[in-house]
Amino acid sequence: MISKIKDIDLELLPISMADIEKLRLWKNSNKEYFFLKNDITRKEQINWYRNTYIKETNNQIFIVKYQNIKIGTLGYRFNNNCWDIYNVMNINDEFKGKGIMSIALNKLIHYLKEQKNITIVAKVLITNNNINWYLKNNFKITSKNKGYYQVTYKK
Repeated sequence: MISKIKDIDLELLPISMADIEKLRLWKNSNKEYFFLKNDITRKEQINWYRNTYIKETNNQIFIVKYQNIKIGTLGYRFNNNCWDIYNVMNINDEFKGKGIMSIALNKLIHYLKEQKNITIVAKVLITNNNINWYLKNNFKITSKNKGYYQVTYKK
């Protein structure tokens, strides 16, 4: 697991128990972009963190912090011999469209490639207009499945 990835004004900080309420609220307010459509309760979030998330060694979610402001999240997990990017959220409207999340994604991809140079994928709901963000960040659509696209990093 990564303890921290830091650039000049950009940090990827592993989530902690102190972050999970903010993460829950962010996901609940943006559930149209996620496979899970139900609101997550506080109890469910705590149970997920304690009983699932912290026990998995190849699964990590980061808070993206820019200029000391928490602006979003992104995560990775090792799945089917691939790195799977997931839980990507740019929550702070002030920083949307500024390229900060793209920089964070590229830092994470660089780190993952150093660990194990294997395929990097993500699943993006067909209803999620952010598919264009993945395409701008060197992903290509490799399959269309029931309700989602699978995208693969091209480099």
